[in-house]
Amino acid sequence: MSHLPHPLQPDSRGSDLPALRKLELGVGSLGTGTTHWRQVLFMMDEPVSVLSGDVVTGSVVLQRNPVWRRHMSVALSWSVTSTQDPTSQKVGEKVFPIWR
Repeated sequence: MSHLPHPLQPDSRGSDLPALRKLELGVGSLGTGTTHWRQVLFMMDEPVSVLSGDVVTGSVVLQRNPVWRRHMSVALSWSVTSTQDPTSQKVGEKVFPIWR
C-alpha cells in the first residue's frame, strides 16, 4: 500500500488546496477476503417516480440508539422537483430500524 500525503499538504501543482486523490473502499469478497461491511436494501412503501431532468435531493441520517449501542436508525428523506413544473415537488421520508 502506498503512503498518501497529509490531506492538508499542497498538491504537486503548488496549490494551497488539498490534493485530490482516489480512495476505494472494497465491500466485496473479491480478492479481499471477508470484510466488516454489509449491504442493506432500503425498501420504500411506494415507488418514487422520477422523470429525466427532474432534480432529486435528499439526506441520509444515521442515529445510534442511546440504550442499545449496536442498534441504530437510518432516516432517508428526499424531494423530487420537476423541471417541467418547478412549483410541483414530491417529498418523502422513511425511517428504518437496524440492529446487529
